[in-house]
Amino acid sequence: MKDNQKLATCIMVTKHLCFLLLLLTASKLFASDTKGIDLSQRASENCPTSFNNIQVHESGKLCQIFAVEFPASMIFHIPMKPHDVISFYKSTNPELILSSTIKERTLLKSSDDNKTLIISRDGDGTQVDILVKQKA
Repeated sequence: MKDNQKLATCIMVTKHLCFLLLLLTASKLFASDTKGIDLSQRASENCPTSFNNIQVHESGKLCQIFAVEFPASMIFHIPMKPHDVISFYKSTNPELILSSTIKERTLLKSSDDNKTLIISRDGDGTQVDILVKQKA
């Protein structure tokens, strides 16, 4: 599969996860699937310090954990430029390598394809999507 197709697939999965979250919240099914995480941690102003062994930048805000169990996913906003966020994640998570950049969306992946970060411009800052396939 080409890098463009992989990135498009990751973006599509993220959009589907967002839509699913909205459905679950609206139907109040969301609260029945907490799986040991305090509901206030699922969508909060402040972010955890890490998510599945990936350090979360201290400026991370508006965190939304979509899936606690694997495959696990979380998105958040950082009030920094995308290139600074990419540098941060490459330096703090050396296993992540630049996979591709398409339409201002940068894909960082671990060599075993278990961890994926999608970094994209979002207003005055950057959105970070973290996807982890299975427990390391």
